Amino acid sequence: MKLRKIAAFIIAGALLCMSAVPIFAAEEPDVVIYYTNDIHGYFEGVEGNIGHDRIAGIYETTKEENINTYLISAGDMIQGTYFVNNNRGEAAMDIMSAAGYQAMTLGNHEFDFGTDRILELRSMFDNPAFMTQAGFGGIHWAAPVIFETDDYTVGFFGITSPDTQESSNGGRDIDFGTKESLVTYANDTASSLKADGVDLVICVAHMGVLDEGFGTIYDLRDATSGIDLFIDGHSHTQLSDITEEDGKPLIVSAGEYGQELGKVTFTPDENGGFKAAAVSITPEEAYATELSEGGKAKEAEVKAVIDKWAAVADEKGNEVIAVNETELKFDRPTLRTSESALGDFTADAIRAVSGADIGLMNGGSIKGDLHAGDITVADINTILPYINYIVMAEVDGKTLRATLEHSVSEYPVETGGFLQISGAAFTFNPSAKPGSRVIDITVGGTPLDDNAIYTVATNDWISGGGDGYAVLVPSFDKTLPLAHPETTTLTEAVAWYIGTNPEIPSGTGRIDMVTNDSTSEDISAPATSAPATGNTPLYVMAAVAILALGGAVVSRKK
Repeated sequence: MKLRKIAAFIIAGALLCMSAVPIFAAEEPDVVIYYTNDIHGYFEGVEGNIGHDRIAGIYETTKEENINTYLISAGDMIQGTYFVNNNRGEAAMDIMSAAGYQAMTLGNHEFDFGTDRILELRSMFDNPAFMTQAGFGGIHWAAPVIFETDDYTVGFFGITSPDTQESSNGGRDIDFGTKESLVTYANDTASSLKADGVDLVICVAHMGVLDEGFGTIYDLRDATSGIDLFIDGHSHTQLSDITEEDGKPLIVSAGEYGQELGKVTFTPDENGGFKAAAVSITPEEAYATELSEGGKAKEAEVKAVIDKWAAVADEKGNEVIAVNETELKFDRPTLRTSESALGDFTADAIRAVSGADIGLMNGGSIKGDLHAGDITVADINTILPYINYIVMAEVDGKTLRATLEHSVSEYPVETGGFLQISGAAFTFNPSAKPGSRVIDITVGGTPLDDNAIYTVATNDWISGGGDGYAVLVPSFDKTLPLAHPETTTLTEAVAWYIGTNPEIPSGTGRIDMVTNDSTSEDISAPATSAPATGNTPLYVMAAVAILALGGAVVSRKK
């Protein structure tokens, strides 16, 4: 009896100890962040990218298992393809809200529809939260977005590149700060969040890896502290092209158009901190991912939203307005650093419709292939997504020279302001000091005369000083009538031009580069084809009315 009492006492004591101190500590969960950037309206799942229905399904599947899972965007989501342009970004926000995005940094192209439209879209949907360091519309957008679970507190804050003032009409009157003020803002925000006990501080930036006068995401990382991760957009950089440094926070980016789904996993370490690991999920991997039942339901829900908006775009955009025989490929780096056949073609269209001596077109406003076959309203609006008007004015030779100097001033950096040209040709030396790079210019085969007056046509973005072309603004205070005033928008002009059976430019000879050994080097894109394009102009006569119905009210570039 006595032994039984002792045994009972020992067992009771052991149970008491076990209830107070578990034998095995519970494993701490990871923090998982999925992210996208620079989608530009490509929400549908097509070959080479991941549809947002699948992204939503993957996110939902992971979140069911781990509440510490987030879906974040680094911007440039609502503008780009006709799918989103025809409704001024509402389709993008509807899909993102259904997919479960929690936060999004405003990219420069979120401002293309104007700040009033940003406020309207914000009022339509509960999520995602918008982030940027800039203030407008009476809202303090710089406040971080904080999420708290039983496990961790995670804080996100956004930074939009100040070049938005030059790359979007909607951003012209907004103070986005300077390279220095961005660093101050990031440091202060991170310090405040850490002081408040936030476990992870995430900077969601739309800065990019190319310096356009306000620093890069690398500069921001190197000048700040207390930030655990930088999610970046703007330069359309894939994760594999990001340069990492030991001992510094990760920078991650997911390319463009949904070609990757980014994923960062923070795993708790033995020192009370986290170890971060980043991967890119390819389309093949995304569609091979096994979804939970909840993930499948979420995928179907978002697919229904995508299909709804696709039907709207198809109804408006499937009218054929021209027929094209020769494909001209879109290549972003070429259009932003050298002569391009597609750029030549667009500049030729501007010159033809205006009757000007010279046509100028910024490469950043061209966004897609001009394919062979039927050209629809949607096709034209995807290639040229901004509703820009063609304007013509008299420009003296000296101003034209300064304009071309500005065009090549940042070479070899890819810039949307690099000009494609028609009716003229020039050579430049990239090793020379910016402002003194252009060696010679010819107009119609004759050397440029600084004192002569030329008629120059371009889009109203460039003539209004966009992309830093302030030098042109005084000349365009007084504009001239166009030779074909019935085709005043850029999209109408290109549709009309296709129908005139123009000769396809070879993409050679208009812009040359002189190397240090004094040899001239053609830096144009390879010719895609030489014969004529086009077909029946009867299609094109309907272009003005159709494009007026189907066109999107978009203001700007990059």
